[in-house]
Amino acid sequence: MYNSQAESETILHRMSTALTLKVDQRCADLTVLFERGTKKELATFFPMLIDNIFGPQGTFSWSLRTQLPQNNPNEFKVLLNFLKPMGPVFKLIYLLLQEPNIKYEFSLMYLPTKVKMMLDSSNIHPFYQEILQYNNQTKQITSLLLNPFDYYMFHFAYHLINPCQQRTTCDDQWDSVYYNLSVEYLSHFFPIDLNQQITPSVGYYSGKNPMQLPQTFQSRTMRFKMSLFSDVQTPEVKTTMERHPRNEIWRSESILMAFVDFWLTNDQVCLHFDNLNMSLSNHLELPSADYIRIIRAVIKHMHAFASTMNFDATSLGELKKITLPMIQGRIYVFLRNLLYRWPLDESFRLVLELWLSFIQPWRYTHEAYEHYIEVAANTNQSAHRKDVKYADESYMQFIAENLLVYVVIFQQLLPRFARVDLSSPKNAQMLFRLTKVFSQPNLVPILRRLESVVENKNYSPTHVLHNNPLGLMPPLSPTTRWSTNTSGHIYDSTHIESPKKPCSNFMSMGSDPLASKYMSVVRQKLYELEGPNFCYKPLFTVQAAPEVYELLQIIKVSEMKSSELFEKQKQSEQRRGFFSFFTQPTDIDKISLLDRKKAPVFLAAAFEGLISIFGISEFIVPQQCFRPSESPCFAQCSDDSAADISSDLNSTNTVERALKQQSIRERMKCLKFDGDPDLMPIQSREIGFLVRMFYQASCFINQMEERRINQFHGRQDFAGRFVRYFLQPPMYVYKYEKRDGRSRRVRHLLPARVSLRRFANYNFWTLFIIATLIFRYLGFGSFAFLFLYVVWNVLVASFSAIFQSGRPVVQSVDLNNSMDD
Repeated sequence: MYNSQAESETILHRMSTALTLKVDQRCADLTVLFERGTKKELATFFPMLIDNIFGPQGTFSWSLRTQLPQNNPNEFKVLLNFLKPMGPVFKLIYLLLQEPNIKYEFSLMYLPTKVKMMLDSSNIHPFYQEILQYNNQTKQITSLLLNPFDYYMFHFAYHLINPCQQRTTCDDQWDSVYYNLSVEYLSHFFPIDLNQQITPSVGYYSGKNPMQLPQTFQSRTMRFKMSLFSDVQTPEVKTTMERHPRNEIWRSESILMAFVDFWLTNDQVCLHFDNLNMSLSNHLELPSADYIRIIRAVIKHMHAFASTMNFDATSLGELKKITLPMIQGRIYVFLRNLLYRWPLDESFRLVLELWLSFIQPWRYTHEAYEHYIEVAANTNQSAHRKDVKYADESYMQFIAENLLVYVVIFQQLLPRFARVDLSSPKNAQMLFRLTKVFSQPNLVPILRRLESVVENKNYSPTHVLHNNPLGLMPPLSPTTRWSTNTSGHIYDSTHIESPKKPCSNFMSMGSDPLASKYMSVVRQKLYELEGPNFCYKPLFTVQAAPEVYELLQIIKVSEMKSSELFEKQKQSEQRRGFFSFFTQPTDIDKISLLDRKKAPVFLAAAFEGLISIFGISEFIVPQQCFRPSESPCFAQCSDDSAADISSDLNSTNTVERALKQQSIRERMKCLKFDGDPDLMPIQSREIGFLVRMFYQASCFINQMEERRINQFHGRQDFAGRFVRYFLQPPMYVYKYEKRDGRSRRVRHLLPARVSLRRFANYNFWTLFIIATLIFRYLGFGSFAFLFLYVVWNVLVASFSAIFQSGRPVVQSVDLNNSMDD
């Protein structure tokens, strides 16, 4: 027995030692030890392995979110193979599942706030009822008791929202191990192909789903058809676990619950707040780019997964029927909060594409999705979907259940585009994407038909804010008003009256029998997501809202402006001619000429798209292009209300916009660059390629000689003062964290360093060439001036060191000791 215990301790020690090795050796050693260890030894080591991989408490982790294929292809491949669905870790998990009594506690502190609130309430989700751990004395919930598979997947899901792991990611690089694992887990446990099975079979496991009556199964999340339980007759009759209908889907159910509860109710986005602390939610750090891309991957895959539910008679087909209903309420709250707090910058494209992916399930049918994945993996072909469908009556149920996702979020988005610079190609492309999706056949007619049964009959100018079952919704951004009503006239802001009818009386039977069929569905979803007092504001009426007309004017102004910017940049590059290779354009930003050329095309298409979406008559929109300096006017129209809108928008909105632009121009004159001087945009007096070359050389010198530079800079003798003459002194610089809703300004300290940027100046090289020619003409040789220049700087530095005294104002320190402003 002593030898057995010693051998067990040796195996555990070797496993713990393996965790300290490099990635490739670590995974190789652990794979061998998993095969040699006993179940008891592996069960003891398993929670240590999970903590080491994910670092839930902010300790050491395997950095799955920063492991990129271009940085270290070997480590990237090793980690993927180690953690993939049929890899060594999952083989270990399936081995431990053979013992139903092996359970692990998952702390409640890792759960999002809303999930913990649900557990504390009486309305506990059936999924959690089987895994709650209670205190025997206080009867309070202390933790979740999970099997090895659920324990791994819960930690995997928490890793994405773990606050301790947020600052280690990079928004510009998202093809990480974590992202690829998320996609592989979705593909494996939510198969799109009807002939694909979830492997391996774990029919031997009975710890999570013991055999009970069919009524018990129906109380779970899944609602199986009675035909699946035709062989179950009485409680005494026991069927084999291999015939249990939930054997093949309980893993998928666990992953779905983990991903939805952790990722779509994350405190970063959906924190429950009230009117007193609403402002505090703006201080929360926004999700990173890889977070949004992973959510989008989940949405697209679940659309494809659910698209075959009518052709799947297995228990997996029953899971497909509840997949989208589980997601759609959460995604609405997620998007409403995310759109409200996301900054007005070009990174908004991530959120926009997430929303557009969710509201277009017809683009992700299983045939089209599989074809897209196959073609995208082949670099020799373009990744276009095969036989792209459009919305039709078969998607009426989905659109009715998610009418708020289409309408309210569109109302939240449209005013946002009036606040950004649409002459920017990326902003123009985002607006084009929005109008392109809503301009596709059948979508707007279906939305109009469904709105006919939910029109707001109280003429309320605002969406009422209230506490609903999912938390307080933020106001529409940037205003709480969407000024449409059901009167068929243009909304006049000067004649607003308080609603005289209760907000709940907004339902009316429409004349369309198919739309009326879904009236109860829409009513239920409005009540669940926004509460009984929500005043629905229709998106489509006889006459479009003033917000639409205002945006149309801004689009025309921006279209003309973007065309002028394109011509200006084109002429600037032509004037530089050959020297364009050495310099960067300084009159405009770093946007390429090709992107500048695309901007007016995007805006023209968006303009036509809005006209098509809202059915605006050609007599109401501007007929000719106008210059940005001129006030945009509407053409003559027969409707007096349209003339009122034109007058109001031209006299008020255009003037206010002009004042804002003037204020911005005045502020821009006072702006100064407060970042790293070596990273300042290339100036007109500098040679572009030399700036970049000398910057790389400076970084190399500073990295290789960092310790010596710091030592000499801090010395107070002659050598220290002499060296300081050639060094840039320590200084504070500022950076902006765009993931923060407020774009927080953070201060960092740059140490003493070498900077060679002064030698990339046109003046220096002009003087150098002229002086070299003169010295060569006088017979001193080509390098005489260079030698004289070096001697002169040494003499100046020597005299400066002799007459200088005192310590430097700021001592050089490591950049790791930076301070937040």
